[in-house]
Amino acid sequence: IVGGGHAKHHDEYIQRYLRTGEKRVMGLRRELQARRANGSEFWIELGLTEVTTDDGEDRLFTGFLRDLTNLKRKQRLTAGIIDASFDSVFAINEKGIINMVNNAAVKQFGWPENKFLGSNISMIVGGGHAKNHDKYIQRYLKTGEKRVMGVRRELSARRADGSEFPIELGLAEVKVSDGEEREFVGFVRDISLQKKQEKELIEKQRTTEGLVEASLDAMFAIDEQCRIQIVNNAAVKQFGWSREEFLGRNICMIMGPDHSGKHDGYMKRYLRTGEARILGTQRELEAKRKDGSKFPISLGVSEVAHSGESRMFAAYIHDLSERQRIVGVYCDSSR
Repeated sequence: IVGGGHAKHHDEYIQRYLRTGEKRVMGLRRELQARRANGSEFWIELGLTEVTTDDGEDRLFTGFLRDLTNLKRKQRLTAGIIDASFDSVFAINEKGIINMVNNAAVKQFGWPENKFLGSNISMIVGGGHAKNHDKYIQRYLKTGEKRVMGVRRELSARRADGSEFPIELGLAEVKVSDGEEREFVGFVRDISLQKKQEKELIEKQRTTEGLVEASLDAMFAIDEQCRIQIVNNAAVKQFGWSREEFLGRNICMIMGPDHSGKHDGYMKRYLRTGEARILGTQRELEAKRKDGSKFPISLGVSEVAHSGESRMFAAYIHDLSERQRIVGVYCDSSR
């Protein structure tokens, strides 16, 4: 019943045991291929033990066989799923030794599979964390404290060529049978592109904030409820309120009495009908400072395209006081 080319050796294993007492196969479980009457082969788990007999009787042995066909099918399916993953997957034991690695890890890190297997997982850890990695697992085994287990962490990883890149690491313990060595699975995702995009976004945001703050005119960003979300330094200087006093309050706080009660109505009409009576145009009206004094302004409001759920609008305000003063001087001189 023995397949896989082992049939001719099987008697030798028993004869060696009878001659030397060396238990290479006795009392152990092994996986090997078995052969059916039709010649087809399948995987089994074989356990071989000696049966106690009376002195002088032939020595007897019992073999226990378990069909592993379904188990091997599941293992192949699992291996196929793991190898199909776009993320790197590692299986390690409680000493941090790599027992399994998928194709994505081979491509991502640059070591061949045989270099991974039997090596410590610290070989892929960068940023000075390699020497501490085994300590994390040992602490978990000793205390059960899940500092790294079951959570995702961002850290630096190292390729075979020594280059480092940012990853997201998830580490989880795999259930094993009682008495078996504890095993863990590490899922590694390359977040280089994500970090690059985050950096670009931060740089764009800083540029935008710089442009807003550099403006000589007052600028406000408001939401659908006309609440102030962003305000620049020019607005703080022009109106007298601090940045903290502005944020979260309705933009009508800077409007003169003729328009403060109407501004929310303009916004609601636009949101309901799309009719842009004030959007995209410039109007001249009266504004109010914190001290209650009033001054003429030119107001331009436009909708801002962004990825957030709430719609946002930008209001640009130019102080017309100087222009009106010059016009007044000109009119007086013309009389």
